[in-house]
Amino acid sequence: VAFYLMPSPEVKRERSLERAREYISQGKVNEAAIEFKNALKADPDSAEAHHEFGLALLRMKDYRGALREFRRAAYIKPGFIDARFQMGNLFVLARDIPHAKEELDKIRTQDQNAIEARFLAANIAMVEKDPDKALKELQEALIKEPKRVGTYIDLGSVHITRKNFKAAEEAFRKALDIEPGLARARIALANLYSVTGDQEKAEEELILATKADPENEGLLHLLGNFYSHTRRFDDYERLYRDLLQKKPDSLLAKKALIELSLIKGDLKQARAYTEDILKIQPGDTDGHYFRGRLYLLEGDQQKAVEDLSIVTRNAPQFAQGYYFLGLAQLQGNQIQQARASLQEAIELNPLWIQPRLALAQIYLAAGDHNLAWEESKRILQAQPQNRTALLIGGAAQLRKGEPEKALALFMRAREIDPKDPVAHMDIGDVYLVQKKFPAALKEYEEALKLDPEKIEALGSVVAVQLLQGNRKAAFDRAEQHLGKTKNQAAVYQILGELSLEGKNYTKGIEYLGKAVELSPNLLSAYFLIANAYVVQNKLDEAIEEYKK
Repeated sequence: VAFYLMPSPEVKRERSLERAREYISQGKVNEAAIEFKNALKADPDSAEAHHEFGLALLRMKDYRGALREFRRAAYIKPGFIDARFQMGNLFVLARDIPHAKEELDKIRTQDQNAIEARFLAANIAMVEKDPDKALKELQEALIKEPKRVGTYIDLGSVHITRKNFKAAEEAFRKALDIEPGLARARIALANLYSVTGDQEKAEEELILATKADPENEGLLHLLGNFYSHTRRFDDYERLYRDLLQKKPDSLLAKKALIELSLIKGDLKQARAYTEDILKIQPGDTDGHYFRGRLYLLEGDQQKAVEDLSIVTRNAPQFAQGYYFLGLAQLQGNQIQQARASLQEAIELNPLWIQPRLALAQIYLAAGDHNLAWEESKRILQAQPQNRTALLIGGAAQLRKGEPEKALALFMRAREIDPKDPVAHMDIGDVYLVQKKFPAALKEYEEALKLDPEKIEALGSVVAVQLLQGNRKAAFDRAEQHLGKTKNQAAVYQILGELSLEGKNYTKGIEYLGKAVELSPNLLSAYFLIANAYVVQNKLDEAIEEYKK
């Protein structure tokens, strides 16, 4: 009897799907994902369950997982147009246009007039930089369904690409005419006004969106992002503190305030919020993410790796998790692991510059000059004014034996920020390689003028003087810098080395003695003193220095 009372797989599936849909309506996507898995366990061949699970994974930004589910839905039910539409959009997102076009063809084979085909064709056209074609596809879609608000929003986005801002505003307003409380249209208008520089109107639209749905914390977060991007941190803090006052357990508010604390450098406050989150939800991925970043800033590399590894396991599509894990691994000199983590971050978010910069620096340090240049070039294609990429790319070209190409990149970096001593140093290095000593000396002196603490610039000035046979000028220049820097020990060491090279051992040891007196952990100075004693056959004194 018990056997006959057991619900069928179809009943189990429907119950799980109902619970999943309820969770989705409440914004509880993680809980919904569990119920979708239960539905598929009960009925693995349910195309609808795979499709709905894919949509939930999309909301979680698990694009690989979403693609897997849409593929299964389309395999089970080849004529499932929306599953193929979603797959096509994911291929567009990945810039895999051939596969996107395959899905478009399959949709049109199924239904030549399918509106989804119009939308997918428009998305493909935008990636192929053909906004006119995209516009035509969307206008055709409107003829078929003139009341579909999403089409007007897409239409407005195309108009923005064509810089027809008036038409874009009209399209977004049309969406609001059809559905006055549509937050998505308000957000689109806010983005439009941000693009056109009208920040006051952008803020107004975001506030209207939050008022239309005051319980939606996601909309509040968009307003918070606006305040962050416009550097209105007081408004940002007020917004989330107000939310925290209304909802003391709001994880969104606490996470936003952690971000603000990190921007301000208030690690104590950031840690307090982070520990509070992990106390409420010990397994919270964001909690581990923030704690990992805090450990990284505090120099606790091992704990940073532990927390950030949890993040990448729990959220394999979260590019920031891999990026900061890579930085933590780099801090621990785990170079190969760091490279792998940064490459994963780039694969997940190809447009994000920071992991590319970090990877380029790793390649440069490892002597992989071709790889360093290739990575820098990719960054410069996206951001031609990225100063760090120009400097890394220039260094790679110089080490590849291309001083003229290096010089052009360093010159561009100096134009962007003429007061950056690093650019002057790098230009000086090129001139030094080309044996243009006066030009090199000028750049090194400028770097030292901009930053008297840049002792390597002083070292380069001294090196150029020595190459020109001007030992006295080199010594005098180093001596002039005493009192101009907090790092007196480094200057005394330079003076000591110059004296020893001139075989003035007594003076050299005196200068180096001052260096270690100011900086007792300056090991290189002890070695130089010991070697000076060895040259003079004063072995007992040398042994004492080695012991130190």
